Amino acid sequence: MRRVLLTVSFCLLALNVSSAQQLPILNGTAISLPHPSYSNEFKELCAYGKVSIEVVIGLNGSVEEASAIDGDPILYDAAVAAARKAKFKFNIDSSPIRHRGLVIYNFPIEKKCIDGGVVNKRAINIPAPDLRKIEHISKNPTVVEVRIVVDMITGKVKLARAISGYVMYFAICEESASKAKFSPSLIDGLPVDVKATLIYKFNPNGSIEY
Repeated sequence: MRRVLLTVSFCLLALNVSSAQQLPILNGTAISLPHPSYSNEFKELCAYGKVSIEVVIGLNGSVEEASAIDGDPILYDAAVAAARKAKFKFNIDSSPIRHRGLVIYNFPIEKKCIDGGVVNKRAINIPAPDLRKIEHISKNPTVVEVRIVVDMITGKVKLARAISGYVMYFAICEESASKAKFSPSLIDGLPVDVKATLIYKFNPNGSIEY
């Protein structure tokens, strides 16, 4: 397991308090703070950087709720899973309340990639997602975002992972994205991989914008 640098920042507040700025910020309150897993897939998907997890701590110091609010979506599940296993301590003289705060993980850069942003318009070809493979078609407009990593020597997609949207469409969007094609090119004269996003918009009439 690769090492993940982490820091903990806490806002000590009752759940009904709306502004964290009214209360002190606590650091180093963790008794135990496991490192998130960092798989080879995360590395190949060029996933790194800060991920913020909002947590609610119960009276016994255990994490009762955890949800990702910022960072690379590829890393959300691993960061949330680690945060849920954390344990915290508080001043025994403080009021017996639950606490809400942030656990912040900093995933180091393991592989150099250029961030290409949304690249739908830069593709030579993107095959249409095959809705015939879907059993439950959404009746509402929905957008699926897919992270891709492009080999700029060949212009081919090396990896494709859906990161948001209607889960039932993830597989067909990943299949489409994995077969997308781009113009080969070098970045500053070097063959650097590009991480980017393809966006698919599914309309109620069955049309797909991509």
